[in-house]
Amino acid sequence: MNGRGKIKFTRIAAFFSLLLFTLILIYVTESRAVRSISFAISTLSADPSDEEMYQAQQPDEDSENVTSIILAADKKYDIDAGFIEFCINDENINTDGQLLSNIIYYIGSSGYRDDMWGELTGLSFSVLYDIYTGAASADGSGDPSITVFGDLYESSTTTISFAGDVNLSYDWYLLEYFRAHYSTVEDCFSSDLLDLMRGSDIFVVNNEFSISARGTTLSGKLYTFRADPDDIHFLTDIGVDLVTLANNHVYDYGEEAFFDTISHLEDAGIITVGAGESINEASEVKYIISGGMKIAFCAASSAETSRYTPVADEETAGVMGIYDTAAFLAEIEEAAANSDYVVVLAHFGTENSSVINDTQRAAAEAMIDAGADIVVGAHPHVLQPIEYYNGGLIAYSLGNFWFNMNTVDTGVLTVSVDVNLRTTYKFTPCIQSAGAVTTAEGDEKTRILEWMNSVSDTAVIGENLKISEK
Repeated sequence: MNGRGKIKFTRIAAFFSLLLFTLILIYVTESRAVRSISFAISTLSADPSDEEMYQAQQPDEDSENVTSIILAADKKYDIDAGFIEFCINDENINTDGQLLSNIIYYIGSSGYRDDMWGELTGLSFSVLYDIYTGAASADGSGDPSITVFGDLYESSTTTISFAGDVNLSYDWYLLEYFRAHYSTVEDCFSSDLLDLMRGSDIFVVNNEFSISARGTTLSGKLYTFRADPDDIHFLTDIGVDLVTLANNHVYDYGEEAFFDTISHLEDAGIITVGAGESINEASEVKYIISGGMKIAFCAASSAETSRYTPVADEETAGVMGIYDTAAFLAEIEEAAANSDYVVVLAHFGTENSSVINDTQRAAAEAMIDAGADIVVGAHPHVLQPIEYYNGGLIAYSLGNFWFNMNTVDTGVLTVSVDVNLRTTYKFTPCIQSAGAVTTAEGDEKTRILEWMNSVSDTAVIGENLKISEK
């Protein structure tokens, strides 16, 4: 080899030596990141049935790194390392055995977010936290304010339907007519409406009466309503799961009948909210876990100008009041901090008026600002506008639903929401007439929808009944 060839060879050798040194340096300085990525990819494609292989792919270093990132992040709940370990080891949560690798990949791609848990497990962070702490359990042994509907570990879209005022008072026109002309609820509700109510995961109404064989009417009150306890089956017959008792008729027959009302409803398996033997009970948030998410329900009333119905305090039984909104807004904030979706049931507004009054609007908007996702109103006994405000939906009044013999427009509001908080709203127009309730069809359906759209400034109901923001 001549001198020129030796020089060329030396340069080539030096180049490859430098290249090798550079590759070694990159490997040493970035080996942890490379191992994490390789681990995430390999575990995503691994056969979870091969237990030995899977366990071998769980390097303590990666697990510790992920745990540190999650614990240091800003989160809804103050969890510890035990929470993460619990989720990874619970086969009902980590159904395919790849939760840890999926978490590593997710955080590497998007960083930590609370909604990560819902996307990776089908169960919201709130539900997982309640399972971990024992507050939620499949056998009902957890927190009594939490009720599990269906499979605790099932992830699906949850439908919540709301109807307006119901009155089953024994000597009131509605049941008198029912006893004379009907035999079952199938006789006085259209079949499609019954399917909607019964088919909803959660069906909610305003229970505008007491339920008792005891008590005497409140002196000076013009209308007083009391149902026979034997007639409570009408609520379950149409599919009712939860009622608000925060209204101006639940206490019509005094304290004994008031307590009986709560007891009879609970014995029938119907959840009550907004009333109790003290402020602690009346202000208690009720939670339902359904479809992998935790839904909160709060209820309060400011319906009476002459107050016959007591507002609960430390020593007085009654309803949760919003004559002064501060305490109720704090309840909503608590609900939002401990759930995924907050429902507020408000008894307010002007009776027999389709116009929203200023106090009613201010209260509803304050509820949304405090953390409510939806506010559903009652008391006016007629339909009122539906509006969007600050990311939430307000249905100011759904009117009478199954209340008296009058012919009135009414409707059912349905919310469909999943663990990722993808939400749709629908309004099904109905008509109450002659003690029966049916879905509106043809010209009557068009008339109700056109009127609702004409009075609702920020929401519009389409022909498909879906509600959207204007």
